[in-house]
Amino acid sequence: MDNNKFDLAYIDTDKQLLEYSKAHRTLQIGKNTCAGLGCGGQVSVGKSAAEESEEDIKNFLKYVKQLVIISGLGGGCGTGVSSVIVEYAEKMGINTSCILTIPFAFEGNKRKQQALNGIELMKNIVNGKFFLVYCDEILKGVSEKISISVSLGTVNEKVYEVLRDYIVSD
Repeated sequence: MDNNKFDLAYIDTDKQLLEYSKAHRTLQIGKNTCAGLGCGGQVSVGKSAAEESEEDIKNFLKYVKQLVIISGLGGGCGTGVSSVIVEYAEKMGINTSCILTIPFAFEGNKRKQQALNGIELMKNIVNGKFFLVYCDEILKGVSEKISISVSLGTVNEKVYEVLRDYIVSD
Protein backbone atom coordinates (compact mmCIF):
# COMPACT_ATOMS: atom_id res chain seq x y z
CA MET A 1 0.00 0.00 0.00
CA ASP A 2 1.14 3.51 -0.72
CA ASN A 3 1.29 5.38 2.58
CA ASN A 4 0.96 8.71 0.75
CA LYS A 5 -2.65 7.92 -0.11
CA PHE A 6 -3.95 7.43 3.40
CA ASP A 7 -3.32 8.12 7.06
CA LEU A 8 -3.52 5.29 9.52
CA ALA A 9 -5.33 6.59 12.59
CA TYR A 10 -6.16 4.81 15.82
CA ILE A 11 -8.90 5.73 18.28
CA ASP A 12 -9.22 3.89 21.59
CA THR A 13 -10.08 4.39 25.25
CA ASP A 14 -7.01 2.44 26.40
CA LYS A 15 -4.09 4.85 26.84
CA GLN A 16 -1.50 2.07 27.02
CA LEU A 17 -2.58 0.54 23.71
CA LEU A 18 -2.40 3.94 22.06
CA GLU A 19 1.17 4.41 23.29
CA TYR A 20 2.26 1.25 21.47
CA SER A 21 0.40 2.06 18.26
CA LYS A 22 2.32 2.62 15.02
CA ALA A 23 -0.52 4.71 13.60
CA HIS A 24 0.23 8.12 12.11
CA ARG A 25 -2.34 9.72 14.40
CA THR A 26 -3.96 8.53 17.64
CA LEU A 27 -6.80 9.78 19.79
CA GLN A 28 -7.66 8.71 23.30
CA ILE A 29 -11.37 9.00 23.94
CA GLY A 30 -13.52 8.61 27.04
CA LYS A 31 -10.93 9.96 29.45
CA ASN A 32 -13.57 10.46 32.13
CA THR A 33 -15.66 7.40 31.29
CA CYS A 34 -12.76 4.92 31.10
CA ALA A 35 -9.92 6.69 32.94
CA GLY A 36 -7.37 5.55 30.35
CA LEU A 37 -8.45 1.91 30.50
CA GLY A 38 -10.49 -0.26 28.14
CA CYS A 39 -14.25 -0.62 28.15
CA GLY A 40 -14.31 -3.94 30.01
CA GLY A 41 -16.24 -5.62 27.21
CA GLN A 42 -19.20 -3.31 27.85
CA VAL A 43 -20.67 -1.86 24.65
CA SER A 44 -22.52 0.84 26.59
CA VAL A 45 -19.23 2.03 28.11
CA GLY A 46 -17.66 2.29 24.63
CA LYS A 47 -20.64 4.24 23.36
CA SER A 48 -20.49 6.59 26.36
CA ALA A 49 -16.76 7.12 25.82
CA ALA A 50 -17.35 8.09 22.18
CA GLU A 51 -20.22 10.40 23.09
CA GLU A 52 -18.10 12.03 25.80
CA SER A 53 -15.42 12.72 23.18
CA GLU A 54 -17.71 13.90 20.37
CA GLU A 55 -15.88 17.18 19.72
CA ASP A 56 -12.45 15.50 19.86
CA ILE A 57 -13.58 12.86 17.36
CA LYS A 58 -15.09 15.45 15.01
CA ASN A 59 -11.87 17.47 15.14
CA PHE A 60 -9.89 14.29 14.47
CA LEU A 61 -12.05 13.66 11.38
CA LYS A 62 -12.09 17.27 10.20
CA TYR A 63 -9.99 16.77 7.03
CA VAL A 64 -10.97 13.17 6.29
CA LYS A 65 -12.55 12.54 2.89
CA GLN A 66 -12.93 8.76 3.05
CA LEU A 67 -13.12 6.84 6.33
CA VAL A 68 -12.54 3.11 6.62
CA ILE A 69 -13.33 1.82 10.08
CA ILE A 70 -11.41 -1.35 10.93
CA SER A 71 -12.77 -2.81 14.11
CA GLY A 72 -12.84 -6.02 16.07
CA LEU A 73 -16.42 -6.48 17.18
CA GLY A 74 -17.66 -8.22 20.29
CA GLY A 75 -16.12 -6.05 22.98
CA GLY A 76 -16.88 -2.63 24.35
CA CYS A 77 -14.59 -0.38 22.34
CA GLY A 78 -14.91 -1.96 18.90
CA THR A 79 -18.64 -2.50 19.08
CA GLY A 80 -19.57 0.53 21.17
CA VAL A 81 -17.32 3.16 19.61
CA SER A 82 -17.34 2.30 15.90
CA SER A 83 -21.00 3.06 15.22
CA VAL A 84 -20.78 6.40 17.02
CA ILE A 85 -17.74 7.42 14.95
CA VAL A 86 -19.58 6.43 11.76
CA GLU A 87 -22.59 8.53 12.82
CA TYR A 88 -20.35 11.58 13.37
CA ALA A 89 -18.59 11.00 10.04
CA GLU A 90 -21.88 10.69 8.19
CA LYS A 91 -23.13 13.97 9.67
CA MET A 92 -19.87 15.58 8.49
CA GLY A 93 -20.44 14.31 4.94
CA ILE A 94 -17.60 11.78 5.07
CA ASN A 95 -18.03 8.62 3.01
CA THR A 96 -17.59 5.64 5.33
CA SER A 97 -16.80 1.98 4.79
CA CYS A 98 -15.88 -0.65 7.32
CA ILE A 99 -13.97 -3.87 7.82
CA LEU A 100 -15.30 -5.66 10.88
CA THR A 101 -14.03 -8.84 12.50
CA ILE A 102 -16.36 -11.33 14.11
CA PRO A 103 -14.90 -12.97 17.27
CA PHE A 104 -13.58 -16.50 17.51
CA ALA A 105 -16.03 -19.06 18.94
CA PHE A 106 -13.76 -19.54 21.96
CA GLU A 107 -14.43 -15.91 22.92
CA GLY A 108 -17.94 -16.89 23.97
CA ASN A 109 -21.56 -16.28 23.10
CA LYS A 110 -21.78 -12.87 24.77
CA ARG A 111 -19.04 -11.43 22.55
CA LYS A 112 -20.57 -13.09 19.48
CA GLN A 113 -24.00 -11.65 20.24
CA GLN A 114 -22.53 -8.19 20.87
CA ALA A 115 -20.74 -8.46 17.52
CA LEU A 116 -23.93 -9.45 15.70
CA ASN A 117 -25.80 -6.56 17.32
CA GLY A 118 -22.99 -4.23 16.25
CA ILE A 119 -23.20 -5.49 12.66
CA GLU A 120 -26.94 -4.79 12.52
CA LEU A 121 -26.38 -1.28 13.81
CA MET A 122 -23.48 -0.57 11.44
CA LYS A 123 -25.30 -1.95 8.38
CA ASN A 124 -27.94 0.73 8.81
CA ILE A 125 -25.53 3.68 8.95
CA VAL A 126 -22.47 2.87 6.80
CA ASN A 127 -22.88 4.46 3.36
CA GLY A 128 -19.93 2.74 1.65
CA LYS A 129 -18.59 -0.79 1.43
CA PHE A 130 -19.14 -3.24 4.26
CA PHE A 131 -16.74 -6.14 4.82
CA LEU A 132 -17.03 -8.86 7.46
CA VAL A 133 -14.08 -11.02 8.47
CA TYR A 134 -15.10 -14.17 10.35
CA CYS A 135 -12.16 -15.16 12.55
CA ASP A 136 -13.17 -18.83 12.78
CA GLU A 137 -13.54 -19.14 9.00
CA ILE A 138 -9.99 -17.89 8.44
CA LEU A 139 -8.57 -20.64 10.63
CA LYS A 140 -10.49 -23.54 9.05
CA GLY A 141 -8.03 -26.24 8.06
CA VAL A 142 -5.30 -24.82 10.29
CA SER A 143 -3.87 -26.93 13.10
CA GLU A 144 -5.88 -26.77 16.31
CA LYS A 145 -2.61 -26.42 18.21
CA ILE A 146 -1.72 -22.92 17.00
CA SER A 147 -1.36 -20.21 19.61
CA ILE A 148 -3.73 -17.33 20.14
CA SER A 149 -1.06 -14.87 18.96
CA VAL A 150 -0.65 -16.81 15.68
CA SER A 151 -4.46 -16.91 15.31
CA LEU A 152 -4.69 -13.16 15.79
CA GLY A 153 -1.81 -12.61 13.39
CA THR A 154 -3.62 -14.66 10.74
CA VAL A 155 -6.75 -12.55 11.20
CA ASN A 156 -4.69 -9.35 10.97
CA GLU A 157 -3.20 -10.58 7.68
CA LYS A 158 -6.71 -11.17 6.31
CA VAL A 159 -7.86 -7.70 7.40
CA TYR A 160 -4.78 -6.24 5.68
CA GLU A 161 -5.64 -8.15 2.46
CA VAL A 162 -9.22 -6.85 2.53
CA LEU A 163 -8.01 -3.28 3.10
CA ARG A 164 -5.37 -3.55 0.37
CA ASP A 165 -7.89 -4.93 -2.13
CA TYR A 166 -10.38 -2.21 -1.20
CA ILE A 167 -7.83 0.57 -1.71
CA VAL A 168 -6.61 -0.89 -4.99
CA SER A 169 -10.19 -1.25 -6.30
CA ASP A 170 -11.08 2.39 -5.65
